[in-house]
Amino acid sequence: AERAASPYSPRARMPWAANLNSQAAGPQTPVAGERYLGWVRSFRGTWGFLNGETFDGDIFVGLKGNPHLSNLAQDDQVEFEVKVDDKGKAEAINVTILNEKPPGGGMSAGVGGGGAGLVARQQEPGARFKGWVRSFTGTWGFVNSEAFEGDLFVGLRSNPHLSGLNSGDQVEFEIKANSSGKNEAVSVQLEGSPAMPIPAGPISAPAAPRNTGPAERAQVPHLVGQSVTGRIKSFRDQWGFANSDMFVGDLFIHARSNPELGPVGPGDPVQFEVAEDPTSSSGEYHATNAVLLKDDVQSLVGQTVRGWVKSFKDSWGLLNSSRFDGDVFVGVRANPQLGMNGLQQGKCVEFQIARDEKSNNGIQAVKVKVLNEAFQQPMPSPLMVPVTMPRTIRSLTGEPKGSPEAFVGQRARGIVRSFRDGWGFVVSDDFEGDLFLHSGSNPGLGTLTAGDPVTFNISMGSSGKCHATQVQATPAELKDLVGRQCSGRVRSFHDTWGFVTSQKYPGDLFVGMKSNPQLAEPLKQGDAIVFMVQRSNTNKSQTGFEAVQVQVEGSGGISGTIFPTTRGAIVPGNAMRQGSDARSRSPRPMAIPILGTLGAPALGAPPVVGGGHGAGNMVGSVLTGWVRSFRGSWGFAQSESFEGDLFIGTKNNAHLPREPVAGDSIRFRVSQGPGGKLEAIDVAYV
Repeated sequence: AERAASPYSPRARMPWAANLNSQAAGPQTPVAGERYLGWVRSFRGTWGFLNGETFDGDIFVGLKGNPHLSNLAQDDQVEFEVKVDDKGKAEAINVTILNEKPPGGGMSAGVGGGGAGLVARQQEPGARFKGWVRSFTGTWGFVNSEAFEGDLFVGLRSNPHLSGLNSGDQVEFEIKANSSGKNEAVSVQLEGSPAMPIPAGPISAPAAPRNTGPAERAQVPHLVGQSVTGRIKSFRDQWGFANSDMFVGDLFIHARSNPELGPVGPGDPVQFEVAEDPTSSSGEYHATNAVLLKDDVQSLVGQTVRGWVKSFKDSWGLLNSSRFDGDVFVGVRANPQLGMNGLQQGKCVEFQIARDEKSNNGIQAVKVKVLNEAFQQPMPSPLMVPVTMPRTIRSLTGEPKGSPEAFVGQRARGIVRSFRDGWGFVVSDDFEGDLFLHSGSNPGLGTLTAGDPVTFNISMGSSGKCHATQVQATPAELKDLVGRQCSGRVRSFHDTWGFVTSQKYPGDLFVGMKSNPQLAEPLKQGDAIVFMVQRSNTNKSQTGFEAVQVQVEGSGGISGTIFPTTRGAIVPGNAMRQGSDARSRSPRPMAIPILGTLGAPALGAPPVVGGGHGAGNMVGSVLTGWVRSFRGSWGFAQSESFEGDLFIGTKNNAHLPREPVAGDSIRFRVSQGPGGKLEAIDVAYV
C-alpha cells in the first residue's frame, strides 16, 4: 500500500513502466539477468537502495558494481539489471538513469531530434554530438549534452590527441562502447580548434543556440563541495530551505551549519556550499557556510529585509542587516505600531526600506516588526575592527587607572574574567575593575570562556551603568595557543579526520582520530567541542598544528586521570590504591594572566607532572580547585591535584547558596556513584 501511494512510484511518474519485460503482473522476486524499472529510494556516498513497483523490498546499488556512474540521487528513475550472488543477495548493475518520458525508439540519444533527456547509447559509426565538459580531473571526467540525460565518461586514454580538458569546454564527440561494454566519449574535439579527421557521417542532434553550461539544472548530489548562489525559499525557527537555478528542488538549511548567515527571510539572495548532511540517516544534503549577498541599501528601497536592532533610545535608533552595510534610521514616528516602548537592542526585526530625506543616507526603516526568533548575528572579523583606545600609558607610569565611565564610546582590549548563561565580566589593563557583558547587547556573540582575549566598546546603558558592547573574541596565531584549551565546532569530518574552527584563531585546525584515541566514535560536522592545540607531524595538517584531547561538549561524567599532589589536596592515607587509568577527554587550561579573577587558582597554575592514578583511586579525597564551566544545573571542576575535568551538579550540591560560576575557587570531595560516575560533592566556596 505504501509503494502504491508513493509519489515516486513508476506508476505515478512513469506510466510506461509496465512496458518493459511485461512487468505489470504485480510484485515479484527479482530475477537475475532481467532488466527492471524503478527509482532510487536513497543514496549516500557510493551506495544506496532502489525500489520498484514490480518487485518487493529494496535492491542494493553501488558505484563499485556500476563504474560508469559517478553518482545517483534520491528519486532518480532508473533502468537496471539484477545480479544475484552466491548468498542469494540481489544487486543492481548496468544502471542507467532515465527521465519521465516513454523510452520510445530504444532510448537512443538524439535519434530523430527528440532525444533530449534520454540516456547516451552507442550510435552508428560517424554519428557525432555536441556538448560540454561538466568536470575533468587528471586524465578523465564527464561530458553532458542536450541530446541525452546524465553524464558520459571521457578519458585521455581513448582520446590520445588531447592533452587535457577543462570544465565548461564546448566539445564535439562520438559515443562508443569500450572493451568493458561501457559507453564513453571518443574522437573528442574542442570547438574552435582545428578540425581533426572525422569519419563520414551525419552529426546527430546539432547543438541549438543556448546559454553557456548545462541547459537543465543539476541534481543536488552532483554539486557536493561546490559553492552556489540561490535564494531563501523559507526560513523559520533556525531552519528552512534554499533553492537555486543551479539545481533541482529545495536544499535544507539550518543556522547551526551556517553561523555567518544572520536573520534571513524568503527571497533573500545567498551564497552557500552544498554538503552531505551528517545528521541525516537517509543520505540527505544541506547548505553550509551560507552568507547573505549584500546590496547597496539604496537599491533595496521598497523591499522587506530582516536584521537586528543596533541601538535604540527614547523614540529612535539604528537597524543593521546582513543585506547591506551601514545603519538604517528607525523612528517611532514612522512606526507607530512600536508603541511607547520602542525597540530593544539586539532584537531580531523585519522591516521595509523607504526613502527619508532627513536621515544621513536618505533611508529609513518603516513597517518594522519584531520577530520572536533567536538568531546568530554575523560579526565582522575581529582582525578588521580598529581598536580606537590604545593601551593606556598609566600602567607604565604608575598613574592610577580611570573607571570605565571615563572611556565611554571608545574601544578597548581585555580578557573575559567569567561568562555563564549569556552574561559575565571582562577586565582590561585600561581601566579599574570589571565591565558587565551580556549577550542581549551582543547578538551573535557565541560562546566565551574565562581567559578569552576580546575587543569591545565601552557603552553607557539606559540605567546609567557601563557595559561592554560589540564584543569580539580576538583570534591568535596557533603557535601562541599551543597547550591552551579552546572551544569550537567541527567544520568537516570524513572517515578519521577533519577540521575544526574556533573564535580563538583564524582559519581551520586539523583534527584526527589517531591523535584522539579517547573518542569512541568519529566526530560529526557541527559538533561543539573543547580541545587543546598542539604541534602536528601529520602531512594532512597544513598549519603544522592539530587538535588533541578533544571532548564533545555535553559529554559530562567522563572521568579524568588523577595526578596525586600535595598542593591543595587533602588525601586520606588509604586513598592511594591501584586502579584504572581512564584518561580525561578534556584538557586542563594552561596559565592565562587575567586581572580581577579574585585569586582563582584555575588560571595561573602550572600543570602538575607525575602520578598516573585514576580518579577512582581518590574517591573520598577532599580537594581544592575551581569551576571550569557551569551552565544550567551542571558543569565541570578542575584542580591542581589532577588532570582533566570532574563533573559537578546542583542535584548533589543543593546546599550551595548560589549556582557556581566559571572561575569560582571551591573545595569538594570526589564521589563515585552506583554507575561508576565520578562527581564533585560537598562543594564549598573558598
